[in-house]
Amino acid sequence: MPPERRSEPIDGGSSITFLLWHIARHHDLAINVALLGRPQVLDAHPSVAQGEVSVSVGLPEAEDHDFASRLDPAAIATYHAAVNDSTRAWLADADLTILDEPVDAPAALTEAGVGEAGFPWLHRMWSGQTGTFFVQWEAVGHQINHLGEMVAVRNQIGLSPF
Repeated sequence: MPPERRSEPIDGGSSITFLLWHIARHHDLAINVALLGRPQVLDAHPSVAQGEVSVSVGLPEAEDHDFASRLDPAAIATYHAAVNDSTRAWLADADLTILDEPVDAPAALTEAGVGEAGFPWLHRMWSGQTGTFFVQWEAVGHQINHLGEMVAVRNQIGLSPF
């Protein structure tokens, strides 16, 4: 899909650029911040948007159209790929017993600037989960879920290859 078309929302829904941003944010926070306790990949990608980028923007499902208008589609694609590469690199050498351990995700989210007051649903969703959840849902399932949405957006703007 041409980068210049990735930012087109359909009927008030989300654009492909925003959806890539959304899944990359969840994945980055889940794996790097919550599960592994390391800096988010976003820190190495300051050019994803014009202006300041809050750690919590893009976590809700609905597109923030004002913020999305500042996103750079190519930089978002690079950030998304870097998040996936980071997880793949970690998994290649990981001690997978970490997946059986409970993760104190609410504390990690709060420390990262994603407070419970603003995101009670995310704190509840991640609370009490083991590492397996973060890999299975946030790194894999959540992306697959939104991939279907991205295909639908692509098709609705007339770019279906079929």
